[in-house]
Formats: sequence, structure tokens, C-alpha cells
Amino acid sequence: MSQKTFTVDLPEHVAERFEQISQKNGFSVPKLLNLILKKFVEWDGDIYSGDWKEGGVEMGKKIVIDWPHFPSTTLKPDRIIRVTNEELR
Repeated sequence: MSQKTFTVDLPEHVAERFEQISQKNGFSVPKLLNLILKKFVEWDGDIYSGDWKEGGVEMGKKIVIDWPHFPSTTLKPDRIIRVTNEELR
């Protein structure tokens, strides 16, 4: 499967949180972000947007992020991500 590379600028507090999560789980930030974004798409996450107006004035866009979600008590085996040691590198 071919891949594309994107560069993302994150606020420092967001980057630090991803660093903490990555370190706690034993893999790199790029690998963590790769897993999150890949599963967002594979598990049918979506983004909805529309015009944002106040008093008839266009202010920008309203955005709703529809994260794939499921209760952890009903976690199905296909929702558990298995990553090999090679993939963690």
C-alpha cells in the first residue's frame, strides 16, 4: 500500500500530550498519530461542516468531528489494534 506524508503543526500542549501517551505505550509520536488517523478512517469517522453566521454575517465554518465510538464494555476483537514490534519502529 502506498503512503503519503503530511506535516502537521500542533500547539505545544497538544504535542506534549501525544508525547506522554506515546512514551507511556512504548511507541513514537508519528506511529501513534498514524494509528489514530488510520483507524479514524477505517472505522468510519467523519467530519461535518457548514457555514457559521451570526446576525447574517459570515464568520467562518462550524465543524463537528464525528469520532468512531463504541463502549469499551462491548469491545469487539476487530476493534483491538495489534501492532507488531517491527511496525513500532
